[in-house]
Amino acid sequence: MMLVLMPMAGAGLFGINMGIMASMMTLVLHLIFGAVPGWVHGRLAASGNGSNSRGHA
Repeated sequence: MMLVLMPMAGAGLFGINMGIMASMMTLVLHLIFGAVPGWVHGRLAASGNGSNSRGHA
């Protein structure tokens, strides 16, 4: 998206023409999206649920 769609829309590579806030918000959203699934996975693994979801020992 950031390498193809943004430049096609005239926003530049990684939306740089939209200003620094667009890049900062993308970073913040990626950090949140990484933290939430990581936290959920950590909770599931600690409780024993889902830690062996692929059937491996």
